[in-house]
Amino acid sequence: MSRPPAHSPRLSRGLKAALATLLAASLAIAVGGCGGGEAQPSVHLLLEADTSELPPEANLDEAMTALQEVLERRALAFGIDGAQIEREDATRVSVDLRAPISVGDVRELMERRGTLQLRQAVLDENGDIVCEAPDSTRFSVSREEITYTPEAPGDRPAPRCLASGGQTGQIVWEPAAAEAADGAEEAPPVMVQPLGAVVDRTREPVVVITLTPVDGQVLRAASERLVGLPLGFFLDEELLAGPTIQEPLTTDSVPIAGRNLLEAEMLVAQLSAGWLPMPVKEISLEEASE
Repeated sequence: MSRPPAHSPRLSRGLKAALATLLAASLAIAVGGCGGGEAQPSVHLLLEADTSELPPEANLDEAMTALQEVLERRALAFGIDGAQIEREDATRVSVDLRAPISVGDVRELMERRGTLQLRQAVLDENGDIVCEAPDSTRFSVSREEITYTPEAPGDRPAPRCLASGGQTGQIVWEPAAAEAADGAEEAPPVMVQPLGAVVDRTREPVVVITLTPVDGQVLRAASERLVGLPLGFFLDEELLAGPTIQEPLTTDSVPIAGRNLLEAEMLVAQLSAGWLPMPVKEISLEEASE
C-alpha cells in the first residue's frame, strides 16, 4: 500500500498517546492564537434531520438523541468548549458555538454525515480498470496506467487514469469486499468504524485512522483480494485516499495525507465522533461578532 515513507501506520500504544497529547496541545494553541485575544464570532446553526433513511422500526427520539451526541462529540474533539447542542423539535437540532474558524468550516465540521467507506475499482471483462472521462464517457486502462501525479499544482495526490492514447479520467468505484444480494442491482456500501484518529505532525499533517478489530479484518481481507489494484477510502462521497495495494495489509491503521492542519483536525474530529445516524440539512445559520 503506497504511503508517505516517513509515516508508518503501525503505531505503538505509547506513540498513539503521545500523538493524542500533541493534537490536544496543537488545538489549544490554535484556538488561543487565532483570535489574538479578540472575541470569537458566535455561530447559531439550525439543522433538520432527514429521517427518510431510518428503518420503520427505528425510534425517532433515540435517533435524534444519538445525532445530538455525535454533534457534541465533534465539537469537543475539535477543541470547541462550551458548544450548546439542543433539540428544538422532533427533527431539528440547534448548534451554538464560538470558534476561530469560518462559517464554511463550521458547516463542514457539523453537517457532514461522516461515513468511512471502502471501495474498489470497477474492472472490465479483461480485468482492466474502468475509468470515466470528464464528458462521462467510459474507457478502460491497465493497472500501470493509473497515475498519482496531481493533475494541477496544489491538487491532492489521488489515483487517476492516464491512457496511453492521452485520454484522462477518474476511476469508477464500487463497494469493496461485498457482493450484491440476489436480485439487487448494486452491493451495499462497505462502511467501517474508526476506533480513533490522530494527526501526526512529524513532517506534514497526516491523519492516522485506527479501525476497530472487526473492521480492521474487513480492511485486511479487502487488501488480500486487491493486490495490484487501488483501494479507495471515502468519507461519504469524497475520496480521502486511493493507494495501490502492493501487498496484503497487516495493520488496522490507515494514514491519510494531503491535508493542511485545519483540514486534518476537522477530519479527526469527524472520524473520532462517529458518523451522523441520519443526514442533516441546514435550515439557517447566523453569525455575530461580540
